[in-house]
Amino acid sequence: MEHFLKTFNSIDADNLDLLGKIYNENVVFTDPAHRIVGLDNLKDYFAAMYSNVKEINFTFSEILQNNDKGY
Repeated sequence: MEHFLKTFNSIDADNLDLLGKIYNENVVFTDPAHRIVGLDNLKDYFAAMYSNVKEINFTFSEILQNNDKGY
């Protein structure tokens, strides 16, 4: 989980290939406004999301992990 969070927090518009290191091809990514299916679609989503972002940082205040699943 630590590797996932560190990698996720280092993603920006110039290194979206990192998504493939933490998600597989069949990823289903859900946030409050979207449901994205597939790694290519997720990369497109992040590319659009990061297109005008100069700097971003996520703070993970509560981490829940159960075997290979985390929230």
